[in-house]
Amino acid sequence: MNTYLIDAIASAKRGITLVGTVPLTDPSCWSDFHDAFFHRLDNTELRCSIVAESDTQLFQHSLRTDTAYARGVPRRVTFTQLRFRKDLLSKEVMRSEKRTKQVALVTSTLPLSMYVAKIDDDIWWLPIGVYSESSKNYQRVSMGDPLYPMISEYLDSLLDPNRDGRYSSAPHTEVLELFDQDHIPRGIYPRDCFYDTDHYQFVVWDFIFSRQGEILIHKRSENAKDNQGMWDKSVGGHTDFNLERNSYQGAARELIEELFTKEMDQQTGHEFSLLEADITKLHFLGEWRPGSCGSDYLNHLAILEQPTKRGEEPWVYYQLPGRSLEHNTPRLLPNGGTRKLRVLADVFIFIANTKMTTDFVSGSSLKNSHFRFVDPSRLKSWYEVGKDDFDQTFKITPDLEFILSGRYRDIIDEVSQLIQYSTIRKH
Repeated sequence: MNTYLIDAIASAKRGITLVGTVPLTDPSCWSDFHDAFFHRLDNTELRCSIVAESDTQLFQHSLRTDTAYARGVPRRVTFTQLRFRKDLLSKEVMRSEKRTKQVALVTSTLPLSMYVAKIDDDIWWLPIGVYSESSKNYQRVSMGDPLYPMISEYLDSLLDPNRDGRYSSAPHTEVLELFDQDHIPRGIYPRDCFYDTDHYQFVVWDFIFSRQGEILIHKRSENAKDNQGMWDKSVGGHTDFNLERNSYQGAARELIEELFTKEMDQQTGHEFSLLEADITKLHFLGEWRPGSCGSDYLNHLAILEQPTKRGEEPWVYYQLPGRSLEHNTPRLLPNGGTRKLRVLADVFIFIANTKMTTDFVSGSSLKNSHFRFVDPSRLKSWYEVGKDDFDQTFKITPDLEFILSGRYRDIIDEVSQLIQYSTIRKH
């Protein structure tokens, strides 16, 4: 361990900023660093910022160190070891409430270009190389050195949420895959940094239909971050790379999260959900291809529902075929501004069981959600005049406006007609 660096950490007075964890968490120096750093935190009100490497960067690092050509190092360093060491530091920070308040710990989803330790006004740095990531190799940079202002600017950018800091995530922050113009995944980044970019977030859209051929629409909360109080498509959300690798699985999960979530009935005080959270009652039947089948296309559903009681039929769903939809989906903010978001959307058609009727949905009083079944033609009329049948103001999100103004309106009409003219149970 670089004893000068350790001494500087042990005597810090105003603050410590650490960029990168690999050199400081190596077993050969962890004990010295741990004792100096956390003793200083626990016995002062010192503030500290830690910017850790992303798992992606640690994985890339391991590709160079966990290999036969890594000569000159005593042992291989694997991705599992590197991630364990980063998590070890995080757990030590979280060990006490005092430490949690003192330390701002984030992970940079942008690759870190150098290791830095800034103690008060002193800067120590180390280039990120193949075999030199040892704490003993940190070099002190004096204030008169040309590197000093460059490294200071680098630190300022990493810690600024409006600059490179916008690509940093605190523990448990939601992170998503970013897709380029060719629909190729290019990395994992915090959800909030997707706004105002020219690249894409991957999402699913669910169009839910009743057995009467009506489509379910969803009113966003008045407290939502954007599109407040506006009517939207049935269900929409992003795919979670931790949970699924297929969009049809993401579509089912989003449906469950939106409609199966338990809430308190505002009138009776009893806990309930619109649906029972039973994934086995969702049947994925492949691509939506009515083709030449006409009104007979959905009659095969009678085979699935025949052994069930009324109201307990399985839900079925299909995916619209073709390339994922490229769509600009602006988010309207409470202050009148707009946030740009681009998505790749896989679109799914769900047909509910006979329990999901207009009366059932309208009679369910949910605190955070409001749903309504409506005939597609009537929905179009409400959108055009800006009022529903009850003379209530009817505002829709840009997504729903897009759906009602393009080819998806024809698809919605087609689904509605096929349901109405099929032989499946209607009530």
